[in-house]
Amino acid sequence: MTQDGAETAVDENKPEAVNENKSEAETREDEPEAVNENKSEAEMREDEPETEGDDGFLSDYVVYVVGGSIMLSVAWLALPLLGLGAIYAGNRLREDEGKKVSAGVLILGGAAPVALWLAVRLQGL
Repeated sequence: MTQDGAETAVDENKPEAVNENKSEAETREDEPEAVNENKSEAEMREDEPETEGDDGFLSDYVVYVVGGSIMLSVAWLALPLLGLGAIYAGNRLREDEGKKVSAGVLILGGAAPVALWLAVRLQGL
């Protein structure tokens, strides 16, 4: 109805955005939702790689790369068994962060001094 009491005809063929008589709630119901209703918030977080540490200061990626690199360097210079720590750091990078290249470098670089150390030790038997 208009102010002078005359009824206005509602055209049902009008698009929903143009139809003034449609309530705001009905308009919202027709819009597709951007959030996937089948997944909970926790499941959506599991799909994404974890990027922050517990304190938010350093990301897990940085911790594993720096720690693995230090262990890798010491494994080649002094203690070959620290290569196992580099292998672990590389494996965590591959599984948790999805970083394939840096994980491969740490895994192969850590496995080499361990394998060489074992070969030398077993040669003496």
